[in-house]
Amino acid sequence: MSLSQGTYKFSSTTFIQSGAIAQFKSGIEADGTMATTGTITANSFIGIEEGTSTTPPPTLTLTTTVNDVAVTSATTSDTVKIAASGDFQGYCFVKNDVSGLGNWTTVSKGTSNGLNVTSFIEETYSESGIYEYIIIANNRNTLQTVVKGITITITDNSQA
Repeated sequence: MSLSQGTYKFSSTTFIQSGAIAQFKSGIEADGTMATTGTITANSFIGIEEGTSTTPPPTLTLTTTVNDVAVTSATTSDTVKIAASGDFQGYCFVKNDVSGLGNWTTVSKGTSNGLNVTSFIEETYSESGIYEYIIIANNRNTLQTVVKGITITITDNSQA
């Protein structure tokens, strides 16, 4: 089957192309939504000029300390400080609920709904376990957000 050049409109809800790789030499336009189960690659995008440089995101560094000593584990009586640093103007600390239900809760994002930055949290744990955190950092100047996770293992103080 050979198709001549021009505009083709498909009105069905499904357009299937299989076999050889499809080449759309003048691009693809979709009114509404377009979904794929495979990969769509492009050599260029409308509105983004070729060779447009992007600013790499800042590096987010996370540390866990007890009494200013770097640690990856602590005991139930220790107060652990989780600190975030980098070229950011805001941090949000989110903790995985230890109930096993997979709920995540915001622990801190600073005062005034995040306008006043808090770059660390401190917690003393009453139960042993592995505690998981996600820290969301944003740079308001470059409009970039970096997300990074960290865990701390807490052991029972009576077994230490």
